[in-house]
Amino acid sequence: MHTTLCFEFVCNGSLADYISDDPCLGLNWQILYKIIKGICQGLEYLRHGLEVPVWHLDLKPANILLDKDMIPKLADFGLSKLLGDENTRKSISPVGTCGYSPPEYVKEGLMTKEFDIFGLGVIIAKLMAGRKRYSKIDDMKEKMFIKRVHGSWRKKMRETLSPKQLEVYCEQVKICIQIAMECMKPDRQERPTIQSIISRLEQTEILIGNLELKTEQVRPHLR
Repeated sequence: MHTTLCFEFVCNGSLADYISDDPCLGLNWQILYKIIKGICQGLEYLRHGLEVPVWHLDLKPANILLDKDMIPKLADFGLSKLLGDENTRKSISPVGTCGYSPPEYVKEGLMTKEFDIFGLGVIIAKLMAGRKRYSKIDDMKEKMFIKRVHGSWRKKMRETLSPKQLEVYCEQVKICIQIAMECMKPDRQERPTIQSIISRLEQTEILIGNLELKTEQVRPHLR
């Protein structure tokens, strides 16, 4: 008798394979947005969909796998902790990955319910900005960083979208990069909750859905 663990086959590798110097040359925005929202939904499930909430504690692109439909799957829970009713915990042994761990952990060894939110922000920012631009984030004012990332995506999407579509999708881009910056706030109390993040994402989907509905209604029907 042998015990076997079976896992879902994810054929598109890890998210780390899709972070390039120039993100606008890789995945299109619709796919990238689906990945961003999917990661958020995974975190929401860990926090609110289980009887005992879970901290992932090592959220990074290499630990996010993509299936055949580019739907993200959170992986590698080797460092995860059961949260229970706790909001904070002191860590004796090191956890997480440099660059994705929040300042309260780096400086004080403090693990909090906002730990994974910080890592989420880093992932979104790297996906949207690319490695090269993200590496300069500390040398750039927040508004300028947002403006440049937003501008890069606007330039790319202009090639395939109508003017009206461009505006609503660019608003979605702007909201996503703003969320990333808020998630990386040094003060953990200023970081958004995962529920509020998903709510804001869904608001952008409503705007896009309304535009697509109007477009469909005015499209001529041939008999």
